[in-house]
Amino acid sequence: MERLKDCMEELLKFTLSSHIDETLDFDLGISSKFCTNPLQDDPNDAVSPSTSFDFDSDEYSLQGVPLHPLDKRLALALCRSVNCGAFCRTYKKVALMNEECFLEQKEEEWSQLILNKGSSDLVDILKAVEFELHVQEPFFSFIKDGLKTVEGRCAISDYNSIGPGSVILLNKCMMLKVQSVCHYDSFSEMLEAESLVKVLPGVKTIEEVLQVYKFIENSTQRRRKGPMVSLQYAFPKWLLSPMLHWPAYCL
Repeated sequence: MERLKDCMEELLKFTLSSHIDETLDFDLGISSKFCTNPLQDDPNDAVSPSTSFDFDSDEYSLQGVPLHPLDKRLALALCRSVNCGAFCRTYKKVALMNEECFLEQKEEEWSQLILNKGSSDLVDILKAVEFELHVQEPFFSFIKDGLKTVEGRCAISDYNSIGPGSVILLNKCMMLKVQSVCHYDSFSEMLEAESLVKVLPGVKTIEEVLQVYKFIENSTQRRRKGPMVSLQYAFPKWLLSPMLHWPAYCL
């Protein structure tokens, strides 16, 4: 459950953005316009306030007028619902009997969906994660689109423990299974063996390679010299699709 709390917001953003870009391999059953709204800042504010949510306390109430962007509120509602195994109401009861009966019926359906797909499937899937990696843009998008199939990492620390079949959570929102692992004495040896198009798609020259990795070194303080390990990924797994058929009532 701790991993779900840690990644729910990024997982939600990724799923909504991918649906807008039409890069999901399934239908969410909701419109692209609906997916766009939770990701937008408040148009009436020059700067939307940054709000930190505590999933375990009641300091931030799901009731009332939500702060923008709304994806934070939706992520909180999803996570709390999964945690308790039932739909968490985020709106006040209405006075009209017909509408109330309709919503109660829907809540029963959503609670069953959360129990089966959230509290069971989603949590169990995340339990299978063995390693977490972060890949910067545009290369994360290249992985999502199937263009980048090999990731190179320095052969240090946990990277040496990754093997074929290892399950990786990438950028807290996409799961990948490692197909194969190869070790090389240097980064240049890895590029020569794996090919530039698989490791760094869109990069055509050694000069561009050096610029890319100089930027990554400066932003992550990672050392890129010495032995390297290359990871070939299997097809990515989307995590949140069944859970997003009821988000309109979480906002």
